Amino acid sequence: MVGLALLVIGLSIYSGETASADLELRGQILGSYITKDSNNSFGFSMRRARIILDGFLFSKKIKYYEQLTVEGGSLSLRDLYLTLKPAEIFGITLGQFKVPFNREELTSSSKLELVDRSVANEYFFLGRDIGVDVSFGPEKYKLRLGAFTGAGRNITRVDPTTKPSKNLLYTARLELSPLGKFVYDQPNLKGEKAVNIGGSLALFPISTAEAPKITSRADLSEFIKMHIIQEKNVRSNGTLLQGESDLKIWWDFIGLELEGLYAKFKDYGEAFGLRAQPSVVFQNFGFAVRYSLISPKGEKNIWEITAGPSYYFHGHNLKVQADYSYISEQDFKRNLIRVQLQFIVK
Repeated sequence: MVGLALLVIGLSIYSGETASADLELRGQILGSYITKDSNNSFGFSMRRARIILDGFLFSKKIKYYEQLTVEGGSLSLRDLYLTLKPAEIFGITLGQFKVPFNREELTSSSKLELVDRSVANEYFFLGRDIGVDVSFGPEKYKLRLGAFTGAGRNITRVDPTTKPSKNLLYTARLELSPLGKFVYDQPNLKGEKAVNIGGSLALFPISTAEAPKITSRADLSEFIKMHIIQEKNVRSNGTLLQGESDLKIWWDFIGLELEGLYAKFKDYGEAFGLRAQPSVVFQNFGFAVRYSLISPKGEKNIWEITAGPSYYFHGHNLKVQADYSYISEQDFKRNLIRVQLQFIVK
C-alpha cells in the first residue's frame, strides 16, 4: 500500500534569512453572453478569487507555495507544495499541484492572453493531483518525471488491494529552451525573445476496483468523462495513454503557441487535439487569435475560433480582456462573448 499526504506547515516569518512569505490576492470578474441554439444567457460572476502564499523556508533552496480558492462562497485548497532544489540541475516538488502535462493548462489563468483556455484544453487536461515531480538538467534542457495518486486534488484514496504500480498516474515531460528559460506566460509584454519546445507523456493504469477514485476527481477532462466513465463507473480496467507536444515563440512583442494533443483508452476512445494561437502586444495593448480542434475517432470534430483584445494597465496585475468565440460542437453551435477584469494585489 502506498500512502501520500500533505503536510501543512505553521510558518514563523522572520526579518532575516530563515523564512519569507509573499501574500497575493487575485480576482477575476467576468461578464458573459452566450447564444446556444435558441437559448441565450447573460450574466456576471466572480470567475476566480484566490489567496496565494509563497516564499522560502530555512534556505532559498526550499520554497513553498499555497493557493486557496474562495469563489462560490466556499474555501478549497488548490495547491500546496514544497520545491527542493539542492543543485542547479536537480529539483523535487512534493505536494498537490498541476500534473505537468500540457502547456495551456500549466499556464496560470492569470497569465492568459484570452479570457479562458481552449476547448481542447478542457478535453485533454489532467488537472491537479497529489504526488511528486523530479526534474533533471539545467534550465535550458530539462526532463521532468512525476508520479501521482490519480485521485485528483484533495483526495488521497489509494486502493490497497492492487499493487502500487496499478494505482498511480505517471508523467514525463521534456522542456527545451535554447534561448533562455522555459516560460509559462502567454503575452510577450516585455518584447523578449524565447523559443520553447515541450513534449509530455502520461500513463494512467486504471483498475476496476479504482472506479471511485476516477469518478470522484475534482478535475475531470471531457475525454475521461466520455470514454472512461460510464454510469458513475469505469468501463473496464485498462491504461489511459496521453501525449502532448508544444512550441512557443516570443519575438519582439510577437507571440505564437502551437500545441498538439492525443489520448487513447483501450478501444473505447481515441482523440487528437490541436491549438494554434498567434498574438501581438504593442505598448499596453494586445490582441490574440486562437484556433482549437478536437478530433475524436469515429465522431464529429469539435472546433473553436476565439479572438479578442487585452489592455494591460499594469501587466497582469491589472488588465481588461474581451473575446468572442464561435464553437462548433457535435450537436449544436455556440456564440460566446466575454469581458473580464483581472486584479492582483500583492
